[in-house]
Amino acid sequence: LPPHWTQHRDETSGFDYFYNDVTDTTQWERPVADVPAPAPPPPPPAPSSPAVSRQAMSEAARNVQSLIDAEKSKPKKDYARLQDLKTTLEAQLALDAERKLLETELAAADEREQYIKCKELVARLEQMAVTVEVPLDAAAKVSLTNSTESVHLMGVYELCGTKAPSGSLMYVNHNAGDDTKPKRYLYRADGSTHDGARDGLWIACDDEGQIGLNQGLIRSVQADADLPTAAGLTWIQAEGIVVTEGEAAGLAWIKAEVERAAVDEKRAAEACANAPTKVTLAGREGVHEGYMGPYELSPEPAHGYPRYSKRAA
Repeated sequence: LPPHWTQHRDETSGFDYFYNDVTDTTQWERPVADVPAPAPPPPPPAPSSPAVSRQAMSEAARNVQSLIDAEKSKPKKDYARLQDLKTTLEAQLALDAERKLLETELAAADEREQYIKCKELVARLEQMAVTVEVPLDAAAKVSLTNSTESVHLMGVYELCGTKAPSGSLMYVNHNAGDDTKPKRYLYRADGSTHDGARDGLWIACDDEGQIGLNQGLIRSVQADADLPTAAGLTWIQAEGIVVTEGEAAGLAWIKAEVERAAVDEKRAAEACANAPTKVTLAGREGVHEGYMGPYELSPEPAHGYPRYSKRAA
């Protein structure tokens, strides 16, 4: 028995009990000697140290390290952001170390059947924040490019002072100040609709009313990107779309589209100018036989190109 404890027999029940002559307390549970808590682990090395492997980091710490690596890979580094991310990583590593220490103490207390202490340790673990807040490096402008299926949603988007219903950042495409065209929006959805299936997705739409409904023609596949420019982000219904920081890519895309449209318009005008007044389709039988025969040039083109109509006999 630990010091100051003695064992006695209860005559009524026939069971043994234990008495402490210092605290003047009795108990049925056999006392155990207090085992000193294990020494805390050494503080984690600095984030830049090669001794800290990604496998040893928590998922939250690995995410911050990925942001650091991405910033370091840029030709022009943002050293202020690197310092913020380094501070964030150090705070996350310290939080992870504290959590591991509490988990070690909990395992030891559970083995010694010290359930009151176990309850206290569990409460402390539950109160700890899972992660520290990562500073977002939100670009003032982003460019959506490379989608030939949703050309009207491509272009330059500016960071909006108003946040989306999800509380995330939101970007707006003002169509270079052309008020005759509807604004386009790039925002992050919340879980209020679609049974929460779109929670966290980035969505592009051309109607402000769609934002509260988490709707839009283009949406991301992944839901864990804090920014639409996150590396590896892919998109549904817009294969090949690229979202980049700044306006350079968007302006280049718009210029290329204007040039392409001019070429197409010129080609269409030449086709209409040189279109014959009548053409004849021939050579097919069966279900397509009804389409064969003479066609006359219509006064109204189709998509800018000549259109022909077959008159009933």
